[in-house]
Amino acid sequence: METKNKIRMFVYGTLRQGLGLSHLLKSASYQGSGFVYGTMYDLGSFPGIKLDESNKTKKVIGEVYFIDRETMARLDYVEGYNPNAPEYSLYVRKPVIVLNSNHEEQFGYIYEYNQYIDNAATIESGDWMEEQIRKESFALRFLSRT
Repeated sequence: METKNKIRMFVYGTLRQGLGLSHLLKSASYQGSGFVYGTMYDLGSFPGIKLDESNKTKKVIGEVYFIDRETMARLDYVEGYNPNAPEYSLYVRKPVIVLNSNHEEQFGYIYEYNQYIDNAATIESGDWMEEQIRKESFALRFLSRT
């Protein structure tokens, strides 16, 4: 999970390249794309996931970075993670097995949604970026008809 003071972090939502919070990873070292096993949910302006390594049919697509401890502290804050009270956190930082584009296992960390999912829609593709493009395309088609 750590290599010479660098921590491997898997991101799947608004922290991905080109999305709203990607600037928080400007000092990070991009390592490539990857995936974890779990289900992604649409929570409005951001996604949440529930990990499930026993279900190999559901993948969450994302990116892998090496980050330093300072960046991890910033991400903890943005993700609403309090290591002293994880049960009250919006997301919890957890160790996870990430599979890279060659399906090689890598150990890293991820932020998993820590609240009830309730009626949130499942994002079947497991890809937040693809979902945002789909939504934008739908909106543009709808607006062009009016």
